[in-house]
Amino acid sequence: LTIAIIQALLVEVERAIFAIPLGSVLEAVKITKADVKTINGREVLNLRERVLPLFRMAEEFQMPVDPNLDKFYVVVVGVGDRQIGVVVDRLRSQEEVVIKSMWDYLAAIKGIAGATITGEGKVVLILDIGELVQNVRSC
Repeated sequence: LTIAIIQALLVEVERAIFAIPLGSVLEAVKITKADVKTINGREVLNLRERVLPLFRMAEEFQMPVDPNLDKFYVVVVGVGDRQIGVVVDRLRSQEEVVIKSMWDYLAAIKGIAGATITGEGKVVLILDIGELVQNVRSC
């Protein structure tokens, strides 16, 4: 039996909770709709004079989106020298989580590394940041 335990940032998107491995998190910033720009049809954020491609979890995972939401968070994640901004509704907490591989159930879903169960008993999907960064095209 192999168990992997990681530190994770729990975030909320449309009332669903996801875990982002903390080793990939560079920072989190609160922004408004006005801060988001579009370059070549792709949403980006100009953060400290760097153009950061955005990944909207709600759209990617086909979740209903609240059009009235004006303020939200961008979790800046990176692998190597590539960085993207993951758009989330709320930052919840930082927790130590046990990764449970769910390959049979989640193999078809891009960007998911596994799942965990929180102390509250909720199942939370863990994002595969390496795959997300690779799939988001830079501008």
